Amino acid sequence: MRIQNQEPGGLVIAPAAALLAALVCAGALGLRTLTTVDLGYHLAYGDQFLETGRIVDHNPYIYTLPSPGTSPGERPAPGPGCWYDQEGRYRFPNANWLSQIVMAAVHRMAGIGGLCVLTSLLVVATSALMLGAMRRLRVTSTAAAAGVILFGLVSFSRLNLRPELFGHVALALELLLLAETLRGDPGITLPRWRTVAAIIAVQIVFVNLHSYFLLGVALTGAILADRLVRGAWHRFVRRGADRKANALRNETKRLVVLQVGMGLACFLNPWGWRLAALPLQTLIYLRENGIGGQQAGAHPWSHILEFRETIRSGFPSGVWGYAFLLLLVLAGAGSLGAILRRRGALFLMIAGMMLVSLAMRRNVGAGALVIIPASLAALGLRSSPGARAERVTAALVLAAASVLTFGIASSRFYREEGHPIRFGIGISRIEVPLEAAGWLDEHLPGRRVWCDLGNSSNLHFFTHPHREVPILSNTWAYPPEVMAGNRRLRRAEQPYSPVFESLGVDAALLSWQDSLPLALALVADPGWAVVQIDGRSLLFIRTTGDQENLARRSARLLREADPASLIARYARADNFIDAALLPVGQSLATAGLFDQALALFQKVVEKLPDDDIAWRHLGRAFAARGAARQRSGEAGVQDDFAAAERCLAKARRLNPEAGRDREIPAVD
Repeated sequence: MRIQNQEPGGLVIAPAAALLAALVCAGALGLRTLTTVDLGYHLAYGDQFLETGRIVDHNPYIYTLPSPGTSPGERPAPGPGCWYDQEGRYRFPNANWLSQIVMAAVHRMAGIGGLCVLTSLLVVATSALMLGAMRRLRVTSTAAAAGVILFGLVSFSRLNLRPELFGHVALALELLLLAETLRGDPGITLPRWRTVAAIIAVQIVFVNLHSYFLLGVALTGAILADRLVRGAWHRFVRRGADRKANALRNETKRLVVLQVGMGLACFLNPWGWRLAALPLQTLIYLRENGIGGQQAGAHPWSHILEFRETIRSGFPSGVWGYAFLLLLVLAGAGSLGAILRRRGALFLMIAGMMLVSLAMRRNVGAGALVIIPASLAALGLRSSPGARAERVTAALVLAAASVLTFGIASSRFYREEGHPIRFGIGISRIEVPLEAAGWLDEHLPGRRVWCDLGNSSNLHFFTHPHREVPILSNTWAYPPEVMAGNRRLRRAEQPYSPVFESLGVDAALLSWQDSLPLALALVADPGWAVVQIDGRSLLFIRTTGDQENLARRSARLLREADPASLIARYARADNFIDAALLPVGQSLATAGLFDQALALFQKVVEKLPDDDIAWRHLGRAFAARGAARQRSGEAGVQDDFAAAERCLAKARRLNPEAGRDREIPAVD
C-alpha cells in the first residue's frame, strides 16, 4: 500500500516515531488473553464448516429449542431475520460465517496462541488502514497517530476476538479506498473504475464477515448524496452547463454505479435477501421492543449490556469515558469544519457515524473508525514537519503512546478500567470455565448441563464432544422466549425442579454474577451439591441416583480443601491478586464455604490493605457466615457480626462514595 506524503519536506523523526508508536500501541491492545463469552460458539460453527463443508444456520447443540415436530401455532415467535424451515428447524442468517471459518482454521493450526496473535494482527491491520486513509486525506502524521490512539481508547473493550474485528478491517479498507475521492475537489477527482471494483469486492467479503456491512453502504452513500446535492445546485440554482457541472455529472454516474454495486453486494451471501435485510430487521425489532434504552425492560435482549445506549444508560467513566467525550468534541469540531469547508460527504459520515456510536455501546468502535479520520480531514489542519510546534506535538503523542503501551503491557490499564482483559497470550481461567468443562468430561460425560448465557458458549465448545446447552451467547440461534425462560430460572422466578426433570438436567454451571438466585436455591437444596469452583462459576450436580457417590465425594473434597492450597492454585489465574481471588472467594461464599472464602478475602486484604472492595467482600462474608451460624445454632455468631461491621466500616472509610452496605443481621 502506497501512502502519499502530503507534508513538505517529508516525514521527520518525531512524526515518524509517533506513527510507529501508535501502531505498536494498537498491537499491544490486540495482544490480549481470550475472555469473550462468544469464543466457543464461533469456533464450533467454524469447525463444523471445516469438517462438513456446510455453513451453520441452525443449532443442534441447544436442547431447549422447540422440537421440529412442534405445530406452527405453538412455536415461540422467532427473532429478527430468523425463521422455521419446512422441517421445523429454527434457522438464522449467520452473518459471521466467514469470520468463524478463519477463526476455527487458525485455532486448528496454532491453538489458543494463534487466536491471540490473530486478534493483534486484526487490530494492527485496522489501525494501519486508518492511518493510510488519514494520510490520503492529508491529515498530518502527528494527528493521524493521535487518531489511532484515540480509536484504541474508545474501542479497547470491543477489541476481543469476535467477527466484529474482521468487519473493522473491511470498513477501514473501504474508507482507505474512498479517501482519494473524499480528498479531491468534487467533480474533479473521479473514482477510478478499478477503485470502484475494489470497493465492491471488499463489500462482498464484508457482507459475509459481520453484520455491520451496511456501514460500508452508508460510506459510499454519503459521497453520492453530497454529489447529488451539488449537481442539483449547479443545475437548478446556477442553471449553467459549465465544466464543473459536467464533471459532477460524470463523477455522479460512477458513484451511482458504485452505490448500486454496494447494494447488490449485500445479496451475495448464502442466504440472499435474508442476510441483506437482517441489519434493518434487527434495528426495527430493537426499536419495537424497547431494547437498547436507558435500562432493561421486559424483553430478554434488553438485559444485554452491549445493546444499551452509550451515554443515556450511564455516563461514561474512567479513561474510556474521557476518550469518548473527546470523540464527541472531535466529531462536533469536524462537523463544523466540514460545513465551513463545504465538505458535505465528510459531514454526513461524521454525523451518521456519531448517531451509530450513540445508539448502543457495541457500535462505538465501528463509529470511531470513521469519525476520527473524517473529522481530522474536515478540520483541514496543516503544519510543517520541520516546525518546532510539530516536533513538540509529535513528541507529546509519542510520550502518550509509550505510557499507554506500558500500561497495557503491564495490564494496569485494564485493571484500572475494571475490565478482565489482560495483556499476553492465553485464555482467562477466571472468565472461561475450562476446569468445569474438564471435570464434566472426566466425571459426567454425556450428561446434560444447565448454564447461563455467560458461560454457555465456552462450556459447549471446551467439552468434548461439544456438549448440549440450554442457550448460547449467540442470541440469533433460538427464539427470544427461550432466553426469557432461561432468565426466569436463573432469577428463581419459577420452580426449577419441574424444568430440570422434564429436560433431564443432571448438572448446572452457574455464575454468581448472572445466576445468583438459582445458585443459592441449589445450595439450599439437598438434592444438589457444589462439586467444583471455576472462577466466577459454581458447578452443581445431582446428589441422587448414580451420581450420589460422586456428588458426596466431590463435595467433601471441596469442603475439606486447604485454604492455603486454594490460594496458591487460584492466585496464578490473574496478574493481580484481587482479580484472581475475589471472584473465586465470592463463588466459595455463595456455595456456603465461608472458611475458604474468608481465607481468600483475608489474603487480598493483607496484600491490598487500602482496597475498599476487598474489605467489603470480607465484611459480607463474615456477615453471611454469622447468619448461617445463627440459623444452625452454632457458636461464634456475635464474633462474626462484629468482624463484619469492622470490615464494612473500614471499607466505608476508604471509599465513602461507594454507598451503604447491606445491614448486618441482628443477633437474636
